[in-house]
Amino acid sequence: MRVHEQAEDNRRRHGRIRCELVSCSLGRVLDVSASGVRVRGKGRPSIRVDDHVTMTLSCPAGEVVALLRCARLQRAGLFGFEAGLEFVQPTPELRRMLSFIAQTNSAAETIVSDTARAMKRRDAA
Repeated sequence: MRVHEQAEDNRRRHGRIRCELVSCSLGRVLDVSASGVRVRGKGRPSIRVDDHVTMTLSCPAGEVVALLRCARLQRAGLFGFEAGLEFVQPTPELRRMLSFIAQTNSAAETIVSDTARAMKRRDAA
């Protein structure tokens, strides 16, 4: 596949942030972006593509109720599913939570990078 074909296949409008401490009422949040979330759930999904769903997103900063549209739905493993959900009219509270998640994640990446650099310096000495 050529580079320009890859760009055409990638329909995402915003970059993703992998999540560890974010959960929702549908299952485990794998990653978030400014436009939506990717969720992995167990069992048979209670939603279908193009359904609108209200769900609660939780993170260390608190909880936010958000309206989302199911953009993608597929099986994941034997007894699970993965859903791509798009935010519908994100509220200021939701945007604050997304900002918190982004800041927390970038801080964690910085800590990991700093630790790796320090270990390399130690090993070189």
